[in-house]
Amino acid sequence: SNEIPSRAKKERHKGTDHIQAWGEDKWTPEMMETVMDFTAEEASSKPKTKKDRKKLKRAQVLRAREAAAAASSQAKAKAAAASAGTAAARPNEPEEEPKPKVKRKTALAAKASASPEGERPTAKRKAKKREATPDAKKRKKAA
Repeated sequence: SNEIPSRAKKERHKGTDHIQAWGEDKWTPEMMETVMDFTAEEASSKPKTKKDRKKLKRAQVLRAREAAAAASSQAKAKAAAASAGTAAARPNEPEEEPKPKVKRKTALAAKASASPEGERPTAKRKAKKREATPDAKKRKKAA
């Protein structure tokens, strides 16, 4: 009763069934006389360190960006050539002038003068704030 029961340990080693032995029986004259060529990519499928992998990935991203930029610049050049071609086809028509930009202050002044009460929007906001304060509520109850 004092003994600890023994348990059979799990076998964690992998079998050797999948390992092939390339002995002399597999050395054929065709295999021995031909030359095998490996490219650099096949020889090292992954770079050795994380830094090397990052460098390669960064170089690939930069190449993709350059290709995209070249494609977009070519598209812009084609569009510019097309627009220049249409402008040359109609020389009598003047080009449209860009509308002048309205400054923000003048736009706000125009809105304020267009409001029905003639009151500035900031004054309206201030009046609402005054009404919302606790002192204003007390004054309304007292009156």
